[in-house]
Amino acid sequence: MTRSPDIFVSYRHREPHATWVREILVPGLEADGYTVVVDVRDFTPAGVLTEEMERASEARLTVAVVDESYSDSGFVHFERLVASRLIAVMRDPVDGLVVPGAVETVDLVGRDDPEPVLAAVHRVVKRVFILESEDDEEWVEGVVIPALDSSGVSTEHNGDLQPGEAWSDAVTLRLERADRVVVVLSSAYLRRLHPRADDLVAYVEEKEDRLLSLPLRREADIAVPRRYKIQEVIDATRAELWDEALARLCAAVGVDLAPPSGPPPCPYPGMRSFTSLQDDVFVGRDDEIAEVLSGLRRTRFVAIIAPSACGKSSLALAGVGPHVAAHGLDGTDGWVVDTIRPGETPVRQLDAAVERWRQGRPSLGRGPAQPLLLMVDQLEEIYTGGGDGAAGFEARMADLLTDPDIHVVVTVRADFYPHLMSGQLWSLVSSCRVEVVPLRGEALREAIRAPARRNGVVVADGLVERLAAETEGQPGLLPFLQETLVTLWSGLRHRYLTLEAYDRITDPSGTSGVVQAIRRVADSAVGEIEARHRGGERIVRNTLVRLVQFGEGRPHTRRQLPVDKLRTAAPDRETFESVFDTLVERRLVTTDTDSEDVLVADLSHEAIIRGWPTLKRWIYERRSDHGDLRRRPDDAQAWAPPARAGSADARPATAASAFSRSTTASGRR
Repeated sequence: MTRSPDIFVSYRHREPHATWVREILVPGLEADGYTVVVDVRDFTPAGVLTEEMERASEARLTVAVVDESYSDSGFVHFERLVASRLIAVMRDPVDGLVVPGAVETVDLVGRDDPEPVLAAVHRVVKRVFILESEDDEEWVEGVVIPALDSSGVSTEHNGDLQPGEAWSDAVTLRLERADRVVVVLSSAYLRRLHPRADDLVAYVEEKEDRLLSLPLRREADIAVPRRYKIQEVIDATRAELWDEALARLCAAVGVDLAPPSGPPPCPYPGMRSFTSLQDDVFVGRDDEIAEVLSGLRRTRFVAIIAPSACGKSSLALAGVGPHVAAHGLDGTDGWVVDTIRPGETPVRQLDAAVERWRQGRPSLGRGPAQPLLLMVDQLEEIYTGGGDGAAGFEARMADLLTDPDIHVVVTVRADFYPHLMSGQLWSLVSSCRVEVVPLRGEALREAIRAPARRNGVVVADGLVERLAAETEGQPGLLPFLQETLVTLWSGLRHRYLTLEAYDRITDPSGTSGVVQAIRRVADSAVGEIEARHRGGERIVRNTLVRLVQFGEGRPHTRRQLPVDKLRTAAPDRETFESVFDTLVERRLVTTDTDSEDVLVADLSHEAIIRGWPTLKRWIYERRSDHGDLRRRPDDAQAWAPPARAGSADARPATAASAFSRSTTASGRR
């Protein structure tokens, strides 16, 4: 996990001081175990912060190397950049210079020895080494280290040890440079590290004649080893004791526990697909991305085909697109990546995207053209819109692909295979298609674990396994999984998502938190709207049902509509805007603009249609009112109105049966 750097070193890039910083000061700090970020440019107060300086704002300490080129105004920026601690290292005599915020000033005029700087750093930055078993490592990384980190304490722990390091030597080195050692006492610790670790702690305490150890009890009835000096034992056996335990831990180290901060940005998209802006947290599909890229190199056209809610849009938008934008297909940049949804005017959307690309191409004879990767998301919309949209779109696509600079990726639901096979694009689809199956195995577990870890949050192994067991291999459940993680994230305390937190949102009847996520979000939104607007539920019903394309012998799909067409669902514009904004905020509806800058609305995912009993009931009633139900016995069975949410008949099997009816078609590659 990424932690805050210990030290940010800022200096003017002028000799001979620049060489001293690079070759003497920074290596000395790193040899002492500190993580160091160095200013990569000439520091000027009016300059734009680089990524390194953004990280510096999170550092525990700034070391500013001062020479004669600095002035008082040169430190104005430090007052905003540095939270509280700054050491000024004087390399040139500068009369009358006052360094704002400096807790120490080290005089190194005419001297190259970095030891006075190292000693000052040691006095300011407290260091803790944590000894824990592997069983307690996720708790240490999700609870203890973030608390110490935000309180300005530099931490190391067992998990930092590198493979191949001599364990005793590595631990002894860290013990000797630590101010305190936190020993996480549990049965696993006693089995695996005791007494070897305790002997090393006792050895360092005896050699240096100082109190070092801070036992942190994780389990009740664990005997405290008597091999080393003990001032107190801190009780962290239950979650409700963690805050008090952390405060006592910080006090023992000599710092105040930082007040709790809000959770970091949630990396999970909930009911929406991942977008190109979330490529850094989109994981689990490396093999599929490589397969799509390989297909583009061979044929310039790839169809991504999958059951609904298996992640085909995310694969294209957050996986393939960002890779091509950054690296092209051959390791070069300069590609244009554009995305369209066919919507109600598919040919117009296609032509608009190509025209945007052509307007940006260099004129003939003025350099190479930029290749285009055009991604057509939800291709099935050309088949559900009626008219001759499909034929016109397919013919136009086939014509565009005669241009060798145009590459195309389309995503399409698997149950539209018959349409593909009878269409003009089948020769292309049959030659290169990537069929995406639901995430499973380690890929699914990484999709749960890795986004959180990249934002500094640990997902407990027990929670990962529970979520994987409830969703693995099941088409349609991935958005529900993401929405569940959003719900858990909203209640995040510390930097640790636990199985216990998931159990708290699980229905007493046994319905999993994953299946409940959509019901809870959607029903809560309807209740909130009805409380604010009398008759608000009817507006929600009319709006959402109009965003559903009724299926004929296949599952219903979502469809885009201009927002202006939806406004007739409410008696006045102001009421509609309020209701609609709530639907967007609660992730039930998304908005976008088409090629003509018309605002369009869409259900955030088809999983809403299948997993929310209330909407299923509304759809049934709407079709029943219009005499639109099939009269065959099997259809009557399939469209029996589901129980109202929260009623005694709303059994867990209701949502599961909806998923099981999701039709998928398999094809050969």
